[in-house]
Amino acid sequence: MQSLISKEQHRHKGQYLNCKEETTLKTTSLNSSLALMEASELFQQQTEYLVNILLDEESSNDFATGFRCLAPSEEPVEDAEAISSLGHHLRELGDLINREHLDSFTRDFQRLAAQQAAEKTCQLFFDTVDQISKEQFHELAIEKNLLKVAGSLGKQASKEMPDLLEEIKASMQSFMSTRLGSWISAVGGWVWHIPGICAIAVTRAVFHFIWRSNMDCVHRDTMYKPLDNGGRTYPTSLSSRRPTLCVAASSCA
Repeated sequence: MQSLISKEQHRHKGQYLNCKEETTLKTTSLNSSLALMEASELFQQQTEYLVNILLDEESSNDFATGFRCLAPSEEPVEDAEAISSLGHHLRELGDLINREHLDSFTRDFQRLAAQQAAEKTCQLFFDTVDQISKEQFHELAIEKNLLKVAGSLGKQASKEMPDLLEEIKASMQSFMSTRLGSWISAVGGWVWHIPGICAIAVTRAVFHFIWRSNMDCVHRDTMYKPLDNGGRTYPTSLSSRRPTLCVAASSCA
């Protein structure tokens, strides 16, 4: 009789453990899914913000606030300063698209936009970036070239077709999300958060290199200020409480 009771107890215990393990696996899976959804949503928000910085003249003057110019009442995008830095970096690369390619793209884009063929305008943008990247740029990895060409094409096209700014933005955002999304995720996202201990070590090493000494000749707060405010415009990304590095910007330098 005791043997039967013992077997029954073991059976119930085994069922309990199996149920507990299954619950734990489901919880872990749910948490992973939620994390992926949050990461994907953040990527989309940052990509949209980057495109706005690239194409909007007003956005380029809104560097310090970190708010979207098209929706100033919204919450600031996470890591907006680093994303803004990338946008400014891509703008400073200049006009990379030659007149022949630009005229051809502009003509076809206007025709498709007039037909309200959103999918075809996006595909035209994709194909044009691919073509230009293959023909003209070989000094960087494929993804880095695609990012540079997409940024320049969008910027130049928006000057040629200001009335189609929203359509160009949609094409750029779609391209960055679908063609560059896996690469951006693989390198840690648009922005990589540097461990604080590493940031401290790098900052110390940089200032030691600048002054050739452990003593700073100019107060660091002054170094971080912009030139027009008496500073030296030293990057503040490593000095912040949450140090960051814009991975894409550093890879396209």
